[in-house]
Amino acid sequence: MSTIATQLEKSRGLLNALDALVNRRAFVCLLATAVACGILFALTSFVTGRFVMNGHTVMASITGLTGGLLSLLIGLTGASATGFILNAQMQQREAPTLSGALMTALVTLPRLIGIFLLLFCVLLGLSLVIMLLLLLCKIPGLGVALYVLVFPLSVVVMGIALTSALYVTMLAGPAVWNGHGLMQSVGLLIAIAQKRLLAVIVQTLLLGLLAGVVGAVIFGIFAAGISSTTALSIPVLGFGSSPGFGGMGDLLMGGGSGHAAAGMFGTAVLSAAAGTLPALVAIAGYCLIFAAVADGLDSRHIEERIRATQDKARASLEHARAQAAAKTGSSAAAPAAATEAASPAATTCPSCHQDVAADDLFCGNCGHKLK
Repeated sequence: MSTIATQLEKSRGLLNALDALVNRRAFVCLLATAVACGILFALTSFVTGRFVMNGHTVMASITGLTGGLLSLLIGLTGASATGFILNAQMQQREAPTLSGALMTALVTLPRLIGIFLLLFCVLLGLSLVIMLLLLLCKIPGLGVALYVLVFPLSVVVMGIALTSALYVTMLAGPAVWNGHGLMQSVGLLIAIAQKRLLAVIVQTLLLGLLAGVVGAVIFGIFAAGISSTTALSIPVLGFGSSPGFGGMGDLLMGGGSGHAAAGMFGTAVLSAAAGTLPALVAIAGYCLIFAAVADGLDSRHIEERIRATQDKARASLEHARAQAAAKTGSSAAAPAAATEAASPAATTCPSCHQDVAADDLFCGNCGHKLK
C-alpha cells in the first residue's frame, strides 16, 4: 500500500472525535471561553461607541485595539486549554484538570504564537523571493521571456504554499499539545506540508463534514425545542395578540416583557452551547489528524536548516550593529581630534619659564622677546 493510501486509511479513526461530545471538562472550558470573549467584545463595543459619540476617536481606537487583543489572547488560551484536555482523551492518557490545562495553555501560549509568526515569516520570505524574480522580469527584452517561466512557477509555488498554510497551520495547536518545542513544531509542520499535504487536506475535509453533521443535528434539536417552547409560552405567558408566529416574534425580539428578555438570554446561551459542541469535535479531530500524519515523520533536517537561517540572520544583525557602532565612534572621535588640533599648543618662556601662548611676541611676565 502506498504512503498516501496508508495515511488515508487512518482517516477512519476520525470518528473517535465524536467522543469529545461527552467530555464535560472540555465543554465547560470552551463554553466559558466563548462567553468570556463575548462579554469582553460587547463591553469593548459599548465603551468604544461611547468614545466615538463624544468625539474621542484616539481613545476609541486604543480601546478597540486593546479589547480585540485581549479577546484574542483569551480565545487562544481557552481553545488551547481545551486542546490539552481533548488531546489527552484522544491519546487515551489521563486528562489534566481544568485549572492545570488553563495554566499549561497560558505558559505555552508564546510558543503557539511563535509558531504562527515563524510560519508567517516563511510565507513572507517566499513572497520576497518571488517579488525579486518579478523585478528581474522588468529587464527590457529579456524580461518578457523570463516572465513566461516565472509566472507559472510562481502560481504553482504560491498556490501550494497558501494551501499548505491554510490546512497545516491548524495543526500548530496539536503540535504544542503533544509537548513539542517551537523549532520541532515548525519543523514537523513544514515536513507535513512537504510530504503529507494531500492526506491532511482529505482528512480535514472529512473532519469538516463530520463537524458539520454534528452541528446541523444539534442546531436542529435546539431550533425545534426553541420554536415549540416559544409557541407554548405564548398562550401561557400572554405574548402577542395571537399564539402564532407574530407572538413568537414578540417573544424572541423582546416585546417589552421581562419574560421576553429572559427568553432571548436563554436563546443566546443555548446558541453558544450549540456552537461549542461541533467545535469540540473539530479540535479533537485535529488532534487525531496530527497524530496520524506526524507518525514516523523525521523533521530534524528542517529544524537544523531553520536554526542555521536564524543564526545567519542573527550574525548579520550583530555585524551591522557593530559596523554602526564603529562608525558612530569614529565620527565622535573626529571632532575631538579636530578640536585638539585647532587648540594652540601651550609653551613656556625660556627666561622665566612662565606659560605663554604660541602666538605671543613677548613674555607677559618678564617681557622677554619670544619671536
